[in-house]
Amino acid sequence: MQLSDNKNSYGWISITLHWITASLIITLWFIGNSIRSEHTENAAELALLHISIAACGYVFFLLRIYWRFKSGHPAITGQKKWAHNTGKMAHYFMLFFLILLLISGPMILWAAGANIIIFDWLQIPSPTGYIEGLSQFSHSIHFYASTALICIATLHLSAAFKHMMFNDDETFLRIFWPKK
Repeated sequence: MQLSDNKNSYGWISITLHWITASLIITLWFIGNSIRSEHTENAAELALLHISIAACGYVFFLLRIYWRFKSGHPAITGQKKWAHNTGKMAHYFMLFFLILLLISGPMILWAAGANIIIFDWLQIPSPTGYIEGLSQFSHSIHFYASTALICIATLHLSAAFKHMMFNDDETFLRIFWPKK
């Protein structure tokens, strides 16, 4: 069983972290957008759910970032260098926006002087206390970073489908199962 990546294939660690974080990001994005569209008390429940899922996923997000920088980007057999570098840059941009989300998310609450409440059973107190203007600034960063991340992830998915339909190479399948 291939746990780690090699020069031409993702291993089970990369594959598992990819799908866990992708699922979490899509879920959090939909919940986050629902919060913005709700103008009732339901918005507070959605915000608690969004914060709780994000806090529980934090370890997976950090592992994903660490692992991608540690293991690099396996090449696709026969892929041109510019195409490989473009894919790498897309991954790095997604990781950059994920890092911004990991910083700005907690800062929205902490700079407002609020605790992070996780499923009503754990609270992480604000280390900063109230800082005027920082919560709103963090919220703006969070919104734009999440929008950018979803846009790049959509391009990423489109490129994978393009490879499957037009290039007839292993790009699409290699994120489901390590190459032998």
